[in-house]
Amino acid sequence: MGESLKKILVFDSGVGGFSIVNEILQIDSGVSIDYLADTAFFPYGDKSDLDLIERIPKIVKKGIMASNADAVIIACNTASTIALYRIREIVDIPVIGVVPAIKPAAKLSKTKIIGLLATPRTIGSAYTDQLIEDYAQGVKVIRYGPPKLARAAEDYILGGQIDNEIIKDAIYGLLEQIDGDKIDKIILACTHYPLVRKYLAKYAPNIDFIDSGVAIAKRLIDLLKLENNKNVSVLSSAFSTGANDAKFFDAAKKWGFKDFKTI
Repeated sequence: MGESLKKILVFDSGVGGFSIVNEILQIDSGVSIDYLADTAFFPYGDKSDLDLIERIPKIVKKGIMASNADAVIIACNTASTIALYRIREIVDIPVIGVVPAIKPAAKLSKTKIIGLLATPRTIGSAYTDQLIEDYAQGVKVIRYGPPKLARAAEDYILGGQIDNEIIKDAIYGLLEQIDGDKIDKIILACTHYPLVRKYLAKYAPNIDFIDSGVAIAKRLIDLLKLENNKNVSVLSSAFSTGANDAKFFDAAKKWGFKDFKTI
């Protein structure tokens, strides 16, 4: 049965894309999932746009060749906002990017005041500005770019340690702004952030968290026409780019991946 499954490659700078993998597994899409982490270049937040545009498409293409993927998910907001168009130019399979979930959060908010947590580079980008202009008319979007939250989530998955000061800073960075006490939805606009959702929720117990995972999984089903698929999804190979491999492969093994390679 496994041979007949469509093959999906999920790409991220680190383990953030595990949150997208979770959502794909939840919806009975019947796919085989490979994972590629650009461990040698993590985190992307402190790299230049030129370096990322130069590097990411090449790494993704190598991953597609290694996995023989039928579609690739760029499970990283930074990579999606900076390099998605370039990836699509050089690969010949469907490419799905991650977009901050501003549209659903704005629709669902009753107070019309929502919070946006994203990496510092995403939080003030023209791309984010445009999403807010397009989908959050009449809604106040309070933004905060916690400088260390992606790294804290990465460290948590790789080593099991959680830094509560970083978690607290992320939430209070929103709530302590003007009208922050009226926020009823918080967008997790980095795929790493849902991995520590339960810790974030401790400091915002009455606020709903929204991310793009479910939308990405549904987009995958639509794109590959998997609606009537009765197969069970499986986790296959985890690829890295050659840094911190022992910890990354150990985390991938615990997640359920079966095979481990460096590309």
